Order: sequence, then structure tokens, then C-alpha cells
Amino acid sequence: MLLDLPEFDLSPPWKDLWSIDPENTYLNFGSFGPSPRAVQEVQHQILREIERQPARFFFRTREDYYDKVTNRLAQYFGTKGDNLLLVNNATVAMNIVSQSFPLEPGDEVLLNNHEYGAVQLIWREACQRQGATFGIAQITHPITSPEDVIESLFSRVTDRTRLIVLSHITSPTAIQFPVKEICQRARERDIAVCVDGPHALLMHPVQLDDLGCQYYTASCHKWLMAPFGSGFLYTRGALKSNLKPHVTSWGRSISGRPKHWKDPFLWQGTDNDAALLSLSATLDFWNKLGAETYRQHSFPLIQQVQERITKLFPREPISMLPPEWQGSMISIPIGESSNEDRNIGVPDGLQNRLLEEFGIEIPVTYWNGLKLLRVSIHLCTEQKDIDYLVETLTKLKSEGQLT
Repeated sequence: MLLDLPEFDLSPPWKDLWSIDPENTYLNFGSFGPSPRAVQEVQHQILREIERQPARFFFRTREDYYDKVTNRLAQYFGTKGDNLLLVNNATVAMNIVSQSFPLEPGDEVLLNNHEYGAVQLIWREACQRQGATFGIAQITHPITSPEDVIESLFSRVTDRTRLIVLSHITSPTAIQFPVKEICQRARERDIAVCVDGPHALLMHPVQLDDLGCQYYTASCHKWLMAPFGSGFLYTRGALKSNLKPHVTSWGRSISGRPKHWKDPFLWQGTDNDAALLSLSATLDFWNKLGAETYRQHSFPLIQQVQERITKLFPREPISMLPPEWQGSMISIPIGESSNEDRNIGVPDGLQNRLLEEFGIEIPVTYWNGLKLLRVSIHLCTEQKDIDYLVETLTKLKSEGQLT
């Protein structure tokens, strides 16, 4: 069931390894990273095998395949398989943590103003349920050093702070936070840390045990480019036994194996497991092509994006961190905004126009009074894609139509 990848050409142009619509200039890998053709083929084969004899799969072999995939994923990200739980995405993982972390009335959960909106909602509701305090640390910009983040965060910590929730790389602002250093300082204060990590996987070498966090939530469909519906939750030690599933079902193995802490999560109703089982093929893809190939291609391109678009829109940047703290995603201020809720469910007018008139798929968002253009690229992004984006923005600006 853990099938081998079909052969593919390792040489450029790498765009041919994906099935991205040629009519679009796709610059939104930070939201959805499409799987390579080879991984898609493995996913389809797995689904066909499940459909051939579904009872055999669900009753007798599924749990064994889950273990094999989990162990491979754990090895890649620097931990043990017993510390990883396969889930559909980071949102599911974060909900599990929010329903499991013990809070007493008056305890505080501390986030910051760079966090993903859904994560803020998850913890706001969790605090309301348990009578805890929901706190937001203000990390001001421009961020000039990792210490700026650390000091801004811990200046907001109190004796009641029990948990810090923060991104490894932030979604709205594309800032890499010094997670390891934050975890070390939190440990000195006996504060747990939950890291929201979808944007760090593959963009940077993530070694989970080395970070020192209590929880790490991840979607694998962004930079890792695994199929949609694949992610994981990392935790360790005694915290595992406290985890509660967000869906209640049988709560035990259905293949007769010994009792295990993951049992309540393994069977939550019949589902399509092809995406999760394709994680093994996704790792094969990157082991063959090389994560460094992606980084060496994409990181210089995103620095070029920053330089060229900043010249068009000469505003104070959100981050002034050195290149080693950057990756393949950047959020660039292109204007001001007084309504940060406009982008919830309603795409910005410029975002719509870029897609409908020019075929450019790219998010325009609002954060902290700023209108942001978030550019996220990958191995299949080419120089001509960057040139086209800059040329289009230059044209719209010269015509006074950047709205």
C-alpha cells in the first residue's frame, strides 16, 4: 500500500513536475501547495487499492500502514513515531490541543498579533469554555532582530500564563519566529508552548525534539506539498495521555492490537485515507529531488521579489531580519487599511482583479492597519512569473488602479 513513486526527471524546468494550470501565474503556495504529479499518481493508486477490498484495508491493514507512515514522517522531522499523531491538517491538530490542555479559571493562554485568525478563534473559545484569560502580545514592526520577538512576547507574560501559542512562521506576515529560544525561555518559567508549524515544514529543516515545545501542529499540504488532508500533531511525554479527540468514536484499535494512546484518534468514522498514506511518497519525492534544491531556487527569488516590489511601494517593511531568517514567502505592505475584517470570506478587490484580468493567483490581506501582498513561491515558480507580477503591478500603479 505504501507504493513507490513513478520515475520523474530531476532536471529543470521543474514546473513540469506539477499539474498547475498554465493559464494562471500561481503565487499562493502559502495557502495551498499542490502535490507533484508523481505524488498524485501514488495517491490515486492507494485509493484504487482501498476500493478493491475496503474491509481488508479498514479492518486489517490500515493501522499498520498508519504506523509505517508515521515512523517515516517522524524520522524526517527529528522525533519518534510514538510522538506523532496523523491528522488531516493543523486546524484539527490545534483543536485537539485546545480541547486537551488543562486550564483553570484565571489561567492565561498567550498568543500574539501575528497569529493566524483561525488559531486565535480556537483559543479564544477554549478560554471562554474554561474561564481562562485569552491574551495577545503586541509584537511591533519593523522587527529588526529575533530578540525583538522574544522581548515583546515575554514582556506580556504573567504569573498566570500557562501556555504560549505561536507560529513557527506566521501566516499573515511571513515572519520566522525564534521558536527554540522562546521554548527555552518559557521552560524557565514553567510555561508550555504550542507551535503552529504549517509554514516551516520543508521551508526550513525542522527537527521537532530539538525545538523543545510541548506541541507542534502542522499541515503537510503547503510547502511539503503532500496531498490535501494530510497533517500531524506532535507531542511528547505524559502530555500524550491527556489528549482528547475532537470526534468521539470507538476509542480503541479495531485490528486487535495492544492498547495505545493513539487509539481514540485512529478510528473517527470512515474516511478517505489516501492523502495521509501518500505522505510516504511525498517524502520519497523530496529525498529524491532534495529539499535544498527547492530552497536554493526559491529563497533568492523571494529576495528579488522583496527588492522589486518594495521599490514600487516604498513603505516601512514588517521585517528587517537578515536573509537566513527568510524563506520562500514574504508579506509586503502596499497600502493602508482601516478594516482588517474585509478579507474574512471576501477577497480584496485587487486580489480579484489580479486573478480575473491577469491570471495571477495571489492573496491581498489586511493586518495591523496595513494592506499586504503576500507572495509565496516554490520550486515550480519561474523567473518569468516574478517578472509578470512586477510588470502587472507597475502597470496598475502607473494607471492609478491599485485598488
